[in-house]
Amino acid sequence: MTVGNYYALSLPLCTSLLALGFVVCWRWQRAQQDALWMAACLALFSLGLAGQVLTPPLPLRGSAVVMAMLYQGAAWCLVEAMCWRLGRRPARWLQALLVGLAMVARIYCIYTDAPFYMRVYALNLGLGAQLAVGTWRLWGQRPALRLERSLRLLFAMLILSFFVRTPTTVPASEGLTKASLAALPFWGVLQLSMLAFALLFAMLYVAITMRDALVQLQEERNRDPLTQLLNRRAFLEALKHGDRRQAVGTVLVCDVDHFKQVNDRWGHAAGDAVLQGFARTLQDCVREGDLVARFGGEEFVLLLYGLAPQDAVLVAERIRQRLRSMRLANLPPDQRVTASFGVAPVLALSQWHEAIAQADRLLYAAKAAGRDCVRWEPVAEVRP
Repeated sequence: MTVGNYYALSLPLCTSLLALGFVVCWRWQRAQQDALWMAACLALFSLGLAGQVLTPPLPLRGSAVVMAMLYQGAAWCLVEAMCWRLGRRPARWLQALLVGLAMVARIYCIYTDAPFYMRVYALNLGLGAQLAVGTWRLWGQRPALRLERSLRLLFAMLILSFFVRTPTTVPASEGLTKASLAALPFWGVLQLSMLAFALLFAMLYVAITMRDALVQLQEERNRDPLTQLLNRRAFLEALKHGDRRQAVGTVLVCDVDHFKQVNDRWGHAAGDAVLQGFARTLQDCVREGDLVARFGGEEFVLLLYGLAPQDAVLVAERIRQRLRSMRLANLPPDQRVTASFGVAPVLALSQWHEAIAQADRLLYAAKAAGRDCVRWEPVAEVRP
């Protein structure tokens, strides 16, 4: 092997290490299937490039076909990774058809002793077309997040590079051979551009993976693990950082009646089922944007933005009626689950603590009145 061969092997070595890094990312976040596709893409690309460097400049036709298949497999994996990450379905049938046509053209050039530049053109232009056709659904809608937009832009530049780099750096010359190809700008531009794209893809994917992990951790921190509702901390943070123009609304404080008896008589599994069913009922009865949280135990708090107390009472009654008709597998058929509600207006964020204290007081009034009811106090209209 020459010094040039050792230098040329530095690129497949780098991409192999990046492939290993993506495997580690996938092992860390098993749900991120695009990391596994990227690892496969880089591994196949590394094998293809290393084989191309190590293959002597002789007419080894079978090895040329294998190298082309490795590159096409890498492109296929990259299409899968991009479509998974950006939430689009890859055009597998069209891509498979194009892969077949490109392979036929490649084999024809190899076994008919066509000029070497035609083999280079068939491989590179075919790969560019494969990436473009396999991901055509990515271009219909702009990604909402900045990192995903950057990733799509980088991918578009990669596709374009196949159609620009090849005809501008590889002359359509009958005398071009594999040995002379290494002396052309094409080989150096190919190595540098592929290494740059691989590193940029890796950096973007690592940034996206870290962002997703942080979002997941924050979601776990903010959610009650049993009901998947907001917990107290997340509720108060959402209230603090929400739109102050929507601060006027109504707060509902409610809890399940005789919940301790449910746990004592039918077990904690039945109690968990009651809380989960109650949480689903609460979510089904409010609007998107309203806050629903489990504050602890069997106590739940709802903030209904822009809703007057008399309208919030109707929401509470709807929840109460649905809860009474709810059937749970863990409870006897004749066992009914009920809840009590306290309703109070929130006139401003500065009055939040007073409002929830009032709603809590009204909740205790509902329990004192026999439970399974709603208690509220009409707000006196203030006139100038």
